[in-house]
Amino acid sequence: RVTELTRMNTERQALSEQMRNEALAMLAVTGVPAGGIALAHPDWNPGIVGIEANKVGEWCHRPTFLLGGGDATTFKGSGRSINIANLHHIIADPRVQQHLIAGGGHAGAAGITLKREAFPAFAAAFDAVADETSDPTAREPALWADSIITTGECTEAAVDALRQLEPCGRGNEAPTFLLQGVVVSSLKAFNQRADGSHSLTLTASSSSSPVDRLVLKWWDLPTDMTHIHVGARLDILVKQLKLHHWNGKTNVEATVLDLRPSR
Repeated sequence: RVTELTRMNTERQALSEQMRNEALAMLAVTGVPAGGIALAHPDWNPGIVGIEANKVGEWCHRPTFLLGGGDATTFKGSGRSINIANLHHIIADPRVQQHLIAGGGHAGAAGITLKREAFPAFAAAFDAVADETSDPTAREPALWADSIITTGECTEAAVDALRQLEPCGRGNEAPTFLLQGVVVSSLKAFNQRADGSHSLTLTASSSSSPVDRLVLKWWDLPTDMTHIHVGARLDILVKQLKLHHWNGKTNVEATVLDLRPSR
């Protein structure tokens, strides 16, 4: 049973990566629309397009719909707003709705079905309405920290306190934290986990307090890794502090949003 689940998860990850690469290749040819992205491919699996719509939208900083083959005559898919536009309002706009067979959702996510021949008109209408109804300044990528913390504050007690803010999501975003001047004192290899993410495990300290082990989880590692080495002083933006249990030890794990050499 475990072997079968692992196989299925590996296949899903491979399909997701292929879909993402194909979507980005399409955008490399057409360019990123001003308002919103809508892409379709008959071979894309409608069951996983929502995950990749979120990732493509985050990279391009646009509300995004990805659609796969519903059947021989339709496209079916999902959209994500990336906190830039209200998808429910957009697909309810008559200029967009006229191209849909079915559609529904909320501000942050929506699902739609349409005839394949209607897709070009839908994509154009979605782009136009998204462009009209979203704030242009919100399309500029920006990362924000809710608080500056030290590695010494990444404790089990802090994780317990942050759980009181859950559930997190649209309207109650998970808090982000900036670790400034973290010094890498030892560095281990990058490992791919079962969930498809990559992780960097390092031992680090800040100027105010040491920490035995800080586990940093990263979805997509940058091409240029030259600034990440033993002795490097980094500023690291993280979210989703949680406990990491391994080999009889409990440490704090965080999801990395970005990092840079400390200034």
